[in-house]
Amino acid sequence: MTLASTPVLAPVAARPAAWLRTRRLRLREFVVQDRPQLVQMHADARMRALLIDDHPLHRHDVCEHFLRRLQPLYRAHEGLGIWHAERSVRRFSDAELAAPAMREALTPAALAALAQPVDEFVGWFNLMPMPGRDGEIELGARLLPRAWGVGLSDEGGEALLQHAFETLGRERVWAVCHVRHEAVRSCVLALGFMDAGVLPYEGEPARHYLITRADWLASQALPRRARLRRAIAGMRNAAAVA
Repeated sequence: MTLASTPVLAPVAARPAAWLRTRRLRLREFVVQDRPQLVQMHADARMRALLIDDHPLHRHDVCEHFLRRLQPLYRAHEGLGIWHAERSVRRFSDAELAAPAMREALTPAALAALAQPVDEFVGWFNLMPMPGRDGEIELGARLLPRAWGVGLSDEGGEALLQHAFETLGRERVWAVCHVRHEAVRSCVLALGFMDAGVLPYEGEPARHYLITRADWLASQALPRRARLRRAIAGMRNAAAVA
């Protein structure tokens, strides 16, 4: 989605409180002070390789402009936005903290402090107005490689679909990804989306997926593992036909 038409606001000093929490994730609104994290994320070639858009958010000036224009969107479209995502991680395991060298070098208070989890930035999740489709919204995520492969995209996606259907009362949600992004394909199919084919998206071909409220309710009746098996079977069938 483009933010070019929204007004510019002054920087926000304080970090906002969590907007949504899951078992492992904490989502909040972005502020301008998050620019270094966002720049670093988009400087990672692995993360950027399969993005549809080519917005150079790895540049500090472009990223700050983006963050400033994002601020009014949270108020103009209540319940929609792009959210800063973080998770709690431990810096040292119990075994590492119990090592004789650590226990000799540090005081009990220091060891206790190191045992506490810290918040780690892992990327963003979004639920945004969809370009070119008035009144429609799309679900998306961008995660750092260190957060790949552990189910965070599924966890955040499930929470945002629940928000879209239960809180916002939406009848359907789209998801869009690069045509070669197979990891996204397995995730959205496991969430209950149906493949809607390759369609234009801001001038580029992109794989589109759609989930209706009825589809979402039906998918919620299945355990997550059953949904994942169904998604994998669907991908294999599609590959066989192709």
